[in-house]
Amino acid sequence: MEAYTGFAQVYDKFMDNIEYDKWCEYLVSILKEYGVNYGIVLDLGCGTGNITELLADKGYDMIGVDYSQEMLNMAIEKRKNDGILYLCQDMRELDSVWNGGGSSKPL
Repeated sequence: MEAYTGFAQVYDKFMDNIEYDKWCEYLVSILKEYGVNYGIVLDLGCGTGNITELLADKGYDMIGVDYSQEMLNMAIEKRKNDGILYLCQDMRELDSVWNGGGSSKPL
């Protein structure tokens, strides 16, 4: 995705003021409200994996999807949880993530 070429290297610096831990707690509260206490969570547009990583730390099986390979490279570089699956995938073509077809590439 050309729009993010080069941006991935500085994305986390631009987003440094975001309180990801609070966003994560908010998301977990919504998931639990709907009875999702564990299982697979798909993070669309996961970027550099900040929320993906935090949700994995909460016990969710995470799949991070982003169309920017550079953003995913940053997510993988700082990944602490080996259980996270990152896919370079156009979210408009999600069927291929679940049925194994299409152009998704596990990282």
